[in-house]
Amino acid sequence: MKPWSEFRMARSALVFGAALLALSAQATLVTPISVSLLAPGGITGDPTPLSFSQTVNYGLPITPAGGGNIGGFMLPDEQIALSGDSVLIRAAQGNETGGTGYLGLGGIHARYEFAGMGIAGRTLTGVNVFSFDGYGGSGFSGVLSGIGAFLIDTNADTLLDTLVFNLDDLLFKDRGLGQALNFAEFRIDILSTANVDPPPNNVPEPGSLALSAAALFALGSVSLRRKKWAANKSGVHGV
Repeated sequence: MKPWSEFRMARSALVFGAALLALSAQATLVTPISVSLLAPGGITGDPTPLSFSQTVNYGLPITPAGGGNIGGFMLPDEQIALSGDSVLIRAAQGNETGGTGYLGLGGIHARYEFAGMGIAGRTLTGVNVFSFDGYGGSGFSGVLSGIGAFLIDTNADTLLDTLVFNLDDLLFKDRGLGQALNFAEFRIDILSTANVDPPPNNVPEPGSLALSAAALFALGSVSLRRKKWAANKSGVHGV
């Protein structure tokens, strides 16, 4: 095999290794996450305050079919799920005025709270919220107004650790299919920055070390074979 072909193979190995490292570094939320449904004013037609909690995990969303304290209050097809570093919420119209049916009281919102939010090795800084069907970044939005989602610090350690999503201010668009089919899908991307403190003694992660060693070995082999090929071409032997 000619040296330039071997070099291309080594370069491809480096690119592939970098892609693997990027994939392994993809941010995901620390799970399970404790979710609370808090409605100090109750729901439309029943002022009894609501305060329920349930956990959500990857591949195990909170849904009406799954039951649980929060799932039991959900309308059909509503859900809370996780995807990468995002929280997905599908909320539906629950009263005739176009809202969810969850009520606040005395200036305190009805809301979902996601406690103990975190991403390993990163510090949470804020959120981006999208309200398009299919949890996408563009398209049709089923909500008219009232989107309120933000991170707060609940234990006074100056670190944002709880996601709040207000429910009582949401107003849904009329899809022309009847109240029961009015809904909106929200994707809440959790923004974060890498922690500045390096690992102890700056020791690379095992995966990074292995990939780097493999890449260096591949490049070293190319260099050695290039020299042998050049020596053979010039008639010099014994290299």
